[in-house]
Amino acid sequence: MKILVFAHNPTGYATRRLAEAAKQRGHEIEVARPLDCVVRLNGRFTTITHAHHDLTQFDVTLLRTVGQSYMGHEISVPLESYLATQLALAGVRCLNTPAAKQIASDKFHTLQLLNHAGIPIPDSWLVGGLEQMRETAVNDLPLPAVIKLPRGSWGAGVIKVDTAETALSTHHLLSSLSKIATMQAFVAANNQDIRAFVVGDQVVAAMRRTAPAGDFRANIHLGGTAVAITLPPATQALAVAAAQAVGLEVAGVDLLETEAGPLVIEVNSTPGLEEIEATTGVDVAGAVIDYLG
Repeated sequence: MKILVFAHNPTGYATRRLAEAAKQRGHEIEVARPLDCVVRLNGRFTTITHAHHDLTQFDVTLLRTVGQSYMGHEISVPLESYLATQLALAGVRCLNTPAAKQIASDKFHTLQLLNHAGIPIPDSWLVGGLEQMRETAVNDLPLPAVIKLPRGSWGAGVIKVDTAETALSTHHLLSSLSKIATMQAFVAANNQDIRAFVVGDQVVAAMRRTAPAGDFRANIHLGGTAVAITLPPATQALAVAAAQAVGLEVAGVDLLETEAGPLVIEVNSTPGLEEIEATTGVDVAGAVIDYLG
């Protein structure tokens, strides 16, 4: 099988591990930065190339470009979507699909689909205008609450507010910056969350993450710690259902444990491999390659 990986960082951990796993299994693999690719549309023919090589020769493309802008790669994310769409039109399988990645990159869109599918999530609000926000903050919003930007990862753009006044001023600030704010009821969960790594219809690895002192965000790169866990079958099924609700075949599903049962808080289309492999010892990269068939 011939595998193409789109990645903004060709030497990053996840890209290297996927390449190693593919080669160990006898597959051909090439890594391409979206910034280095060219698409030409013409009434008579269409070409998509990387280093002058035809990319339609590949059997499958793994979309690994991160879902937010950072490190000077602001244009690589939409580029990946255009490139992957072109490859899909040419019959190349994309994992995950451009459409599913686009949905997963938007937290509120993801919550809409999860809620519609009957998957438990924290109470959530999307409020447009200032007057509507004032009414919501005073009358409806449970406190403390969490305000999130719809787009962002690694804990960026997540703000805990303890009073209605703070919620209102935070919303006002984000609105002045032309940002849309999603609000959720704060679920303490001992400042812990669960990352379940879904491949196809299975959870291949899971870890419980604990936030560092003074923070409620359990992201490891923010100083959180993690331990490997085995999820109950019902929680595994919930994580798989969450990924499928968004249309993802490979996903990192984040959950909170509550007395009433687990809640899904996010579904990530480009989950990192380094922390989950280091914590669990599972060959997650190999599981992804094996899933390709």
